[in-house]
Amino acid sequence: MGKNFARVERVTQVTDEVLEASKLFAELLRSENQMEINRYNLERITYNPNTHWLMARNLSYNQIVGTATLTIMPMLTNVRAMLENVAVAEYAQGHGIGSLLCSRAVRIAELEGVNTVQASALQSNLASQAMLIKSGFIPENDLARFEFNIQNGPIDLSSV
Repeated sequence: MGKNFARVERVTQVTDEVLEASKLFAELLRSENQMEINRYNLERITYNPNTHWLMARNLSYNQIVGTATLTIMPMLTNVRAMLENVAVAEYAQGHGIGSLLCSRAVRIAELEGVNTVQASALQSNLASQAMLIKSGFIPENDLARFEFNIQNGPIDLSSV
């Protein structure tokens, strides 16, 4: 249903519409160490040559209803991509918009010579997990994922 409900386009400039939509999606994504949503930070995403920032637009109302970010990372051993921040406006959920964004991101990755596309979802977000599985992503049981939070710095192990 998503293909009939919306089209996916790459963000090429930060317009007022993109700025406002980004603020709404940021509320849905609720990151612990979220950056400020402003033109400067959004332009860093938009103009990064290794990042494909996608937005889904409702065909009937011409409104932005979804977003996803695909970042391509060439490395010594392969070319990997991360699919992050997939979000769909609450009123547009259930129409296949998330799956449409995922499939477009995977297609871009294929065209860019990517070997592996990784995506993540909170353990508590069963809807996102189901959408990723429906889109062809396979849960990795043997991979421990680690994160270094620059804002908070490393853990002081001397006090443990």
